[in-house]
Amino acid sequence: MFYLWYMVIIIPITIVLGFMIVMSSESVMFLMGLLIIVSIGVLVPTIALSARRLHDISISGWFQLLTFIPYIGGIVLLVLYCLPSKKGTNKYGPNPYGEIQPAEAPVAAPQTTPTGDLVGAE
Repeated sequence: MFYLWYMVIIIPITIVLGFMIVMSSESVMFLMGLLIIVSIGVLVPTIALSARRLHDISISGWFQLLTFIPYIGGIVLLVLYCLPSKKGTNKYGPNPYGEIQPAEAPVAAPQTTPTGDLVGAE
């Protein structure tokens, strides 16, 4: 979930900076420099979050190198990111969501009459 919110913030910032570069004429170098700084600044956290997500599904973080295969690599990684986490502990550690326990059925409160007597009690 953290990866999703991370991308929701980073992608719009990159798109806005890209549009600003295309639309402006006099401050192109400044905006390109800003875009490069933002890109380098988010590179390491992106790699770390991607490796963390791949470890959740019990796959090595080195699978991120699939990104360098044009078209297919990004699609394969997107599918892998969408897979549910493995239950329990895998070779990379415990499930970050903990053990999933079955929900217990709610217990109904005893019903009473306005005088305080239990309904159905004889």
